[in-house]
Amino acid sequence: MKLDPKILKLASNEVNQSLLQDLHFASALQDFLQKSIDAEEYLNVQHGFKKFLYDYRVGRTLQAGDEAKLKILALIKKFRFKPSHVTNISLLAGQIRDRGLSSGAHGPGLPQSFASKLMSIYKPDEVVPYDSYALKSIELRSGQRIKELAYYYQAVENFRAEYFDESSSIINKLADAQDSKIREMSSSLNLNHERLLSWKLTDKYLWCEFLVRNKV
Repeated sequence: MKLDPKILKLASNEVNQSLLQDLHFASALQDFLQKSIDAEEYLNVQHGFKKFLYDYRVGRTLQAGDEAKLKILALIKKFRFKPSHVTNISLLAGQIRDRGLSSGAHGPGLPQSFASKLMSIYKPDEVVPYDSYALKSIELRSGQRIKELAYYYQAVENFRAEYFDESSSIINKLADAQDSKIREMSSSLNLNHERLLSWKLTDKYLWCEFLVRNKV
């Protein structure tokens, strides 16, 4: 299935509009993890935890109130990140649920979406969120239902490698359009700028693809 030029343009615009804010969220998280700011400050800072939960639309998957959020931040602070982001997402989501800090219709749920979106600002040049729209696009492209997290991320990586590899002309063109502020922030966060764009465009294209097809 080839890329749709209209969807590609829409996805590129989405990357350009959201990337700087995503990097601000990544910077605030790093400040918290590296102890530059404490949990209460990170909770309320401009691109801190509360704003992250609101903008990324995952606040409802966690217990309400600052007390619960501070407990989640304490858990995140102590979390030992592994090399595999699939493992990290599964472990973090499980720990939050097991401590009763998530919410659900029938008790604490497994907040995989939250954990994946946190990982996407922890390692923005390596991870994209576990997103229902992207999942449906991947399933449509593969013709198969995807039920396991590892299969989802492998399918996303296969798509990225085929269409949006960091050395591709599409990514080079997108990189040329970025302003110096974004490059400076990428560098300060020790991110690979082209790989960052590769993952961001992958995420946005799959999301936009489902959105456009669903409207049609």
